[in-house]
Amino acid sequence: ESFSRIKYAGISSTSQRVFFINLQEIRDLQFGTQNPVQYFDEFYEAELFMRLHGTFSVKITDPFKFYMEVIPREVITNNQKYTFEMPAIQQYNDEFVSELSTAFNQYSADGFRVSHIASKTREMGKYMADALDEDWNQLRGFQVLSVGMQAPSYDEESQQIINERSRMASQVSYLKDAANQQAYMAKSVGEGISGAGNNPGGAAIGFMGMNMAQNMGAGVMGNYMQNPQYGN
Repeated sequence: ESFSRIKYAGISSTSQRVFFINLQEIRDLQFGTQNPVQYFDEFYEAELFMRLHGTFSVKITDPFKFYMEVIPREVITNNQKYTFEMPAIQQYNDEFVSELSTAFNQYSADGFRVSHIASKTREMGKYMADALDEDWNQLRGFQVLSVGMQAPSYDEESQQIINERSRMASQVSYLKDAANQQAYMAKSVGEGISGAGNNPGGAAIGFMGMNMAQNMGAGVMGNYMQNPQYGN
């Protein structure tokens, strides 16, 4: 027995240890990008910068490989508990975020609106599983199962662009309707008639401008009154 202990570094050759490895889905692993991710949105026609946050889940597919490649030796030696929330796992979080940025670049190239990304979580999970398969599944024995995305957090300039483009799009959509166009024109002409009398260029120019505005207003208002949608 003493000779056997020398051969096995002082440990009995017959000693055994039992390790329990969770093979169920491990959920609610949080991620976040420290630096803003760049995304070109064709709808807004602008480069947007945002920070991404959310959760993902993993599953251990090869317990022995996971034991050999992922769990630190000091954890094994000291019979400690090892979880995906420990600081040592930060490397995998960084790899996940890096590949996530690549996925966003691909979605941008495919023309997806940034506001629709939240609906692509299933596709995102599949993409991340495929992208990290070689590094995580084949080499370390675990893989990504799902990804949950929160709403992106935009920087100030990007948020201003989104607000301005959305306001303009709302106006364009409103003016596509013929009745709305006439109402808008009637309002604009009415404001012009009101302001014509205050023309600083003199009374003659002011009244001439008012007459022109009245003629324009008469035509527009005539069409306005003929529109059956305004019969009530």
